[in-house]
Amino acid sequence: MQVSKDHYKFENYTDIPRWVSYWNQIKEVLELKPKSVLIIGPGDGVVSDYLKKHIDLVHTFDIAPDLKPDIQGSVLDLGSHLTQKYDVIVCCQVLEHLPYVNFEKALSEIQKFSTHFVLSLPYAHTNLFEFFFRLPKKVSLYFNLALPKFYKTWKFDGEHYWEIGTKSYSKNKIRSDISKYFEIKSSYHMKFNRYHMFYVCDSL
Repeated sequence: MQVSKDHYKFENYTDIPRWVSYWNQIKEVLELKPKSVLIIGPGDGVVSDYLKKHIDLVHTFDIAPDLKPDIQGSVLDLGSHLTQKYDVIVCCQVLEHLPYVNFEKALSEIQKFSTHFVLSLPYAHTNLFEFFFRLPKKVSLYFNLALPKFYKTWKFDGEHYWEIGTKSYSKNKIRSDISKYFEIKSSYHMKFNRYHMFYVCDSL
């Protein structure tokens, strides 16, 4: 547990790029048409509250008791806490809070209990250029040019032990490690929030 419940106060945590991430998480889950969902790291509860209105069974899972998750425990030991498999497990902006040596262990645990997996991770980058135009007839144009911080050696900042795009944590490395446990159906940077790198996967 690295932060208190106060970390998720609206005025501090829920900025516009994060709302974009919430929309994206919800979209990816609903497109999979699940009957059961587990959200690892529910944060302020926006995504779980919405999904509970549209999906039969939605559980939240977190190590922090003050977030009042449905199931409390460590993602490194899901087998001691879960009693069922879920159609979709969602884990967004969570696994970077663990040392990278634990990344594959977490993926292995999630793979055991999921049919599909929606994952997002932080991507450290320098935004060089970005523009967006909305034209008539719902036509829009978006372009972003950014560089990863491949020159930066990541040091624990009190929350994140690592971020994609920095030295030792390339996109290829992360993709390779995820692929040991999941088939990656799609991976992409979001529009308007390049910091969140998404992976939509099927369990192997």
